Amino acid sequence: MKKKVVIVFLIFSFVILSACNKKSDVFKTKKLKVCTSFYTVYDFVKKIGGDKIEIINLVPAGVEPHDFELTPKDLVVLSKADVLFCNGLGMEAWLDKVKENLDKLEVVEIANGIEKQEEDPHVWLDPLNVKYELENIKNHLVKLDANNKEYYEKNYDIYVSKTISLNKEYEDKLKNCTKNEVVVTHKAFGYLCNRYGLRQIALSGVLDDNEPSMKKMSETIKFMKDNNIKSVFVESDKDKKIMETIANETGANILKLETLENITKKDIESGRDYYNIMRANLDNLVIALT
Repeated sequence: MKKKVVIVFLIFSFVILSACNKKSDVFKTKKLKVCTSFYTVYDFVKKIGGDKIEIINLVPAGVEPHDFELTPKDLVVLSKADVLFCNGLGMEAWLDKVKENLDKLEVVEIANGIEKQEEDPHVWLDPLNVKYELENIKNHLVKLDANNKEYYEKNYDIYVSKTISLNKEYEDKLKNCTKNEVVVTHKAFGYLCNRYGLRQIALSGVLDDNEPSMKKMSETIKFMKDNNIKSVFVESDKDKKIMETIANETGANILKLETLENITKKDIESGRDYYNIMRANLDNLVIALT
C-alpha cells in the first residue's frame, strides 16, 4: 500500500513538473499574474487590481469552496502565478496542499488580522471587515507592482468609500426593525449578525453539509411559533427543501440570504457583485425583521 502511495505521488509530481517546464499559455499578458481562491476574493482583488492585473479564479462558479478539491491542473496554473489571494481562516481546506507543493508562491490570506469568531471564516459578511481585506489586497499589489501604486490606491479609496456607505445603509435600515432573529440553514452569518445586533438561529454548523436532525427541526419550528417568526432564509436553491418543511409547519415565507461563496456563472455575467448582493441581503433582512 505504501509503495502504491509513493508511485502515485511520483506520477503526480512528474505531471506538475512536466507541465511547468512547458511554455505557459495559462496567462496571456505580461501584467501581474494573480490567482484567487473563490468568487468573493476574486471580486475584491479585481476591484483593486482592475486592468493592471491578469486574474484567474480557481473555484469554478457555482461550486461550493468548502467542497473544492485542488487538481494537478490547478497547481500548474498556480505555478505560473505571482501571487495567490485567498480568504484564509480555514475557508480553503486545500491551502496547505498549495503551500507544500509550491513553497515559492506568495500566498496572501486577506482575512489576516481579523478576529475569527468560533469556526466561521465568512468575515466578509460584515462590511467593516471588508475594509481590512481591501487594505491587505492593496498593500500586496503595491508590494508586487510598485509602478502602479497610485492606481491601486485610487481603487482602494473608491471601494473603501463604497464599503463604508454599505455599512451605513445596514445600520440605518436595521435600527428600526422590531425583530432580530435570523433563521438560516447553516451557521455562516455570525459576523453579519454580531455587527448589527441580530440573533442567528442555524439548523446546522458552519461547515456542516448534512441535513439537520429531526430534533433540531422540531426545536426550530417550536421556537419560531413561540416567537412569531414568519420568515426563514436560504442561501441557494439546494437549501429550499429543508426550509420548505419548516415553512409549511410555521406559515413562514422563504427569503434568500447569500454568503457569496457559490455564486453562479449567470450571476457573474449579469453583473452581480459584493455590493449589490449585500444590498439584496439587506432588503430581505428588512422584510423578515420588520
